[in-house]
Amino acid sequence: MTKAIIARRKGDEYQARVYWIHLLQLRTGDYVKSVTIESDLVSFVDDVVVEYALPVNDPLTGDKIAYRLIQCKYHMNQTGSFTAALLMDKEFIHAKDSLLQRSFKAFTSLKANGGFLLCVQSNWTWHPDDELAKHLHEGGIRDSLFKAGPKTEAGKVRKQMRAHLGIDDAELQSFLSRLRFDLGKNLQHLSELLNAQLRIAELLPIDPTSTQVIYDDLAWKLFAQGKKVFNRASFDQLIREENLLAPPRMSESEISIKSFPQFARRPADVQSARLDLTPLFEGRIIGHGKSWEHNVFPEVRDFLLAERLHRLPQPIRLYLDCHLSIAFLAGHVLDPKFGTRII
Repeated sequence: MTKAIIARRKGDEYQARVYWIHLLQLRTGDYVKSVTIESDLVSFVDDVVVEYALPVNDPLTGDKIAYRLIQCKYHMNQTGSFTAALLMDKEFIHAKDSLLQRSFKAFTSLKANGGFLLCVQSNWTWHPDDELAKHLHEGGIRDSLFKAGPKTEAGKVRKQMRAHLGIDDAELQSFLSRLRFDLGKNLQHLSELLNAQLRIAELLPIDPTSTQVIYDDLAWKLFAQGKKVFNRASFDQLIREENLLAPPRMSESEISIKSFPQFARRPADVQSARLDLTPLFEGRIIGHGKSWEHNVFPEVRDFLLAERLHRLPQPIRLYLDCHLSIAFLAGHVLDPKFGTRII
C-alpha cells in the first residue's frame, strides 16, 4: 500500500511539472493559446493538452500542429523499457485497452480536427534491441518501418499492430505519424527544465533547500478548485493571486521592442516599457496601408526618446524581439549623447 501511494504521488508530481513547463509558455511566448490538465478533449491522451494560438510546424513531417496532447507515464524504477510489444500489452496501463489502442481511439476522434500530435512522456527509455527502436527519430516513427518487406522484422511488427488495431497499413501509417515518444526525462530533469523556465518568466524558482516543490501541489489544488484550463490572461491573474512573481530587481530597468510573434519573450510585467509593433505587420511583411517611414520610424523614435525613459533606473536592458532593420533603427535613434546607458 505504501509503495502504491508513493508511486501515485510521484506520478502526480511528474504530470504537474510537465503541465507547468507548458503553462509557462503562456507567459514567455506568443504561440500557445491555452494549456489544460486532465482535459476533456479525448479520453486517454489527456494528462496535459496544449492548444496553439498560431499553428506550429511538426519538424518531422512539416505538418501544421494546432494541438499537442500528452500522456504521462511515470515509473518508480528503471527496470523496464518501451517496446512494440509493451504498447500492445493491456497490463502495461492496467486497462481493458492497450496504450496503442487507446491512443488510436484518440487519433480517430481527433483526425477531423486538423493537425495534432499524440505524445507519450515518460522517465523510461526505448529498449535499444526492440525492432521499433531502429525506426525512431526524434521521438517519432519513421517511414522506414513501412518500406521494409512483409517478411522482415519490421514487417512482422506492422502485421502485429494492424491485427491489434484492426486496420490496414495506410491507416496505421497515418496514425503512427501523429504519435510521439518523449522519453528518458525523470523528475530531476523536469525540475531543472522547469526552474530554467521559471527564471526566464521571472517567477519564484524552485527552492533547492526545500523538499517541497510548490508548483507540484499547486497544480492539483487548482484542479480541485475547478481551475484546470489557463490562457494568457487567466494565467497572469493566477500568478498575482498566488504571489508567484519573483522580487523585482531595482538596480536596473528593462524595455523591449517587438514586431513579430516569438516562441521566447520577456514577460511584459517585468518591463518598464514595451513597444508592440506587430499590428503594423502581416507576418514579417509591412501591413497593407502601412509604411516604414510614416508608421514604424515615428513609433520607434517616440518610444525611445520619451522623457520617462531617461528617468528609469539605469542601465536599461533593451530586448529586441523585432526585425533586424528595426534593431538598427533603435541604435540610430539612441544617441549616446543623451546619457542613457543601454544594454
